[in-house]
Order: sequence, then structure tokens, then C-alpha cells
Amino acid sequence: GVAKGPDGAYYISQFTGFPFPEGEAKIYRVGTDGKSSVFADGFTQLTDLEFDPAGNLYALQYANQSAWKGAFDGSVIKIAPDGTRTTLLSGNGLESPSALTIGSDGAVYVTNRGDRPGLGQVLRIENTKSIPEPDSALGVLAIGAFGVGWLHKKRNSKSLIDRVVALK
Repeated sequence: GVAKGPDGAYYISQFTGFPFPEGEAKIYRVGTDGKSSVFADGFTQLTDLEFDPAGNLYALQYANQSAWKGAFDGSVIKIAPDGTRTTLLSGNGLESPSALTIGSDGAVYVTNRGDRPGLGQVLRIENTKSIPEPDSALGVLAIGAFGVGWLHKKRNSKSLIDRVVALK
């Protein structure tokens, strides 16, 4: 995937080949001067990128594990301008995703199961608010508190993916 950033640079995702090493895919930045650098790393099998109007970069992982393991749960990861990463969706029905876009409504739309004829879908992810990844004790506590609140709210609200439209 290739996306033009708010800085005019191009950002390019890497889909690593066999044996699909976990955590080895990178996002490269090619500046307006033509020089390239690694913008972010630590991903697995990236297939697409997209920026939102606020300058957040969304990265799509085709699979969270090496594909040869047979598990094709993917992820949508939001990278804020300050580098903070937030996983918006991982697994939970997100399987072999291949492309994403940001709609005019602010939602993230993801093609799902595109490698399975007759089973392809477009998922709409409505809530894209950032919650820091748990890389510290404080982060773990904050996410734990958020999770309890979210579970309580979930009984009375729509799910994160509020619509699935099957493609025929």
C-alpha cells in the first residue's frame, strides 16, 4: 500500500514474503527530496495504508502471525502523528483484510476475507478514538479501566463494527 502523507511524502507498506516473519514488516517514508527512511516497524504482512484528515496513519495487517501458521486474523493499527500506536481491531472476525480507506464520515472501511470467493465483506469501524497501547504499568491500568467501562457500555450500545456488508 502507498499513501501520500500530510507532509507531501509517500508512505509505503511492506508485505514480507515467505516465511512471512512476524514483526519484520516496515512502513517506509519517501520524502519530497526522494530520500527514504523507515517510518515505523514491528508489523507483520502489511497490505495497505491511509491517512485521515487529522494526520493519523492507519496500517492494515493481513495476518498477525506468519501466514504459514494458518491463522489469518488481521489488524487495523492507528499511528498518531506523535507515533503513538492504537490497535482499533485485531481478529474478532477481521480475517485476511486487504485494503482500507477512511470515509467522509470518519469511519474506517476495510475489505475483509478478500481471499475467499463468495465470502468477501466490507467492514465499517466507527469508533477510531485513540487509547494508548499497554507499554507501561499506567497504560495497562488505564486500558483495564477502559475495558471494564466498555464491557458495561457494550450491553447498551452498538458493536465496534456496526455494519457488515457482504460482497457478492
